[in-house]
Amino acid sequence: IYVKDRCAYVEAINGAIIYRGNEKMTRNVCALFCNEQDKFYFMVQNATNCWCGDYYTPYMYAGAPLCRLPCPGQEDETCGGKEGSE
Repeated sequence: IYVKDRCAYVEAINGAIIYRGNEKMTRNVCALFCNEQDKFYFMVQNATNCWCGDYYTPYMYAGAPLCRLPCPGQEDETCGGKEGSE
């Protein structure tokens, strides 16, 4: 279970781990992977990228319009944007 926070430009992710699996990306795929890595935060960007970390430093709030790329594994869900992460 996770809570969607916001769309943001991210400056840094502490303790970053990158998902390199083969499943089509969804927020749940990323959340489950990060939970297995014992990381509290996760974010998706550019529809297919997933990062986990202990905490992150948002550069600034990006706004929902910058996080509208559909997730390949569940197209009615967004997986960030080219610049924004959620």
